[in-house]
Amino acid sequence: MWTTAQVSNATGTLAISLVLDGVRHWTCQHALTVAKRVAIDVQACGYNQTEPAAVAIVGQIAAKLADR
Repeated sequence: MWTTAQVSNATGTLAISLVLDGVRHWTCQHALTVAKRVAIDVQACGYNQTEPAAVAIVGQIAAKLADR
């Protein structure tokens, strides 16, 4: 079972964090945005995640699309 946090919407990117019940320190983050008419949907999981990895990856992909 997953426990979800509040959904955030920062600068057009939707994001939510999820924690796997019963597994210490295992978290995932799901992020979704649109850039240049392309939907970018990323889920990043790992132990002891302190930074919003999925949001960072979505931002990097969106920046690459903006350069085109």
